[in-house]
Amino acid sequence: MSNMTPGGRDTLFFCGVKSYVYGPPYTGHIRVDFGFYHDENLVGIEVPLVWIGPVEFYWGTFSNTRVESLTIKTLIFDEVNQRILVQAVAIPPGPDLIRPGKGKLVEIIAMVSDTGTLILDSITFDSHSLRFVPEEAVDIAPVFNKLVFRIESDTIKPGDIDLNGDINMADLITLVNYLFRGWIVSFKPATDVNSDCRVSLPDVITMVNYFFKSGPQLKPGCAWD
Repeated sequence: MSNMTPGGRDTLFFCGVKSYVYGPPYTGHIRVDFGFYHDENLVGIEVPLVWIGPVEFYWGTFSNTRVESLTIKTLIFDEVNQRILVQAVAIPPGPDLIRPGKGKLVEIIAMVSDTGTLILDSITFDSHSLRFVPEEAVDIAPVFNKLVFRIESDTIKPGDIDLNGDINMADLITLVNYLFRGWIVSFKPATDVNSDCRVSLPDVITMVNYFFKSGPQLKPGCAWD
């Protein structure tokens, strides 16, 4: 059973969208951050989603979110039907309840295969529906507006860490100094050349192989943070 909250105070919203796509041929990643707001104790949140567009969502995390400490968290990706299921469940009574407030719920990442339009919307399937579950009340259907995001190609080449338009040894030197001497880089995803969503020693190895061993092409990264 589900009720709309009076005044629409309970809300699920997009709190950030980041993309890095380069081509042709176009490849890259897009990250979508979800936030939520509510004014009552919750014991659970369920968010079933469907996407349309040239992407494939495959990974996500509850780290650094309001539900990170909860006992039960679920994130399921159905590539065939292009659906995602997000669930966070508290075990009351006690401090594990989701207290009233506003903040981040989850971030999800997709691989991008082309430019175009991404649509991300709620959906009801099987027994799953968009809902907040209060401690002692009927389920609440939060306010939610679908995401419509235009995916466009970036002008920054993967590996062009110093942003001068070329990929050369200066970029490799900048990457090494970023990792080991605390240098600042202006566009971090360009340093994630092996596209594993973090900047680390394997990126240095990837660039060395690219320059000296005819290694694979450098990839658009997803290390925004």
